[in-house]
Amino acid sequence: MRIINIFKIQGMDSSFRRNDNAGNVEQRTSGIFFHSAFCCIHWISKNSVLNIAVTFSALIILLTSCDVVDAPKKKDNPVDTSFVFPVDTSKPNTTIRKVFLEEYTGHLCVNCPDAADTAKYLKAMYKDTLVMMRIHAGTYTDKQSPFYTTDFTCSTGDELLSTFIPSKDMDIKPQGMISRMGWKIKYLFRKSEWEPQILSIKNDVPKIAIKLLGVYVESKQAIYVKADVIGLANDVPNYNLSIYLIENDIKDYQKDNRKTPPDVPDYDHSHILRASFSGTWGEQLRAGKINKNDTITKKYKYTIDPGKGWKTENLKVIAIVHDIDKAYDIFQVEEKELKYQK
Repeated sequence: MRIINIFKIQGMDSSFRRNDNAGNVEQRTSGIFFHSAFCCIHWISKNSVLNIAVTFSALIILLTSCDVVDAPKKKDNPVDTSFVFPVDTSKPNTTIRKVFLEEYTGHLCVNCPDAADTAKYLKAMYKDTLVMMRIHAGTYTDKQSPFYTTDFTCSTGDELLSTFIPSKDMDIKPQGMISRMGWKIKYLFRKSEWEPQILSIKNDVPKIAIKLLGVYVESKQAIYVKADVIGLANDVPNYNLSIYLIENDIKDYQKDNRKTPPDVPDYDHSHILRASFSGTWGEQLRAGKINKNDTITKKYKYTIDPGKGWKTENLKVIAIVHDIDKAYDIFQVEEKELKYQK
């Protein structure tokens, strides 16, 4: 069992708890200890020195025998082990460090379509070496009658926003992150800074390769994902793997100050973050370091809520391998369209 740090006491009759980045809950029971300690101290004040010594001995035994409870790991989307993935003969990219552009946006943001055009230009320029995800979170995402009635937000996007844009004063859209790098200076960049940041890392020798496969099974309304993470160098740290679900080609309202009137009814919302498969920060690939030619396979399942109205033919999956211990840099990213099964 791991030794954990206790950050907060939530009450005299409650437990020590914290959530780690992988969504696991750890707790240490404290109610019995505090109640017993209080009673012992009250009793000590009324008794002899000998009794005090006996009481302290009992208290030490009580303390050292306190229950330590490790709650089970959170499994948002448990894998259906009966599912057999189709044969995938594709080869993983082992030569290019792909770049991940995450754009914070909102349908009420009048300047965001201009930034989206910049992102489209960059995608056309760098093609498959650039993967994009658009995050609706924070300001400019509220519903507003009569046109802006769609909710593009999700809990994963909200958590990313609260991590990288912790205050409302910083939530100035549009902004973007390039492979979540730049943590020593800043994470967020304006659209004019996106390409220089891409150029600064796109020729890096990759440490990791990802072979990604996603399958949508109509009869189960579920998406199954398999990610093979392959070491391309020795002593690669124990990074995390996160899987995101995005949707393209959504036609809906968007404000655009370049238009008159600014309400565009059939704006193309693409690369929209919909959900994550294993929590915002994913899960650790393994406990130890990764070496060259090591392959680590992870499998996930996500069941789609039909009430959300997502068009499954427009869904894609994105896999990132990233550091969550020292910084948040993303060292490799892949994107795949879903294969389809009845």
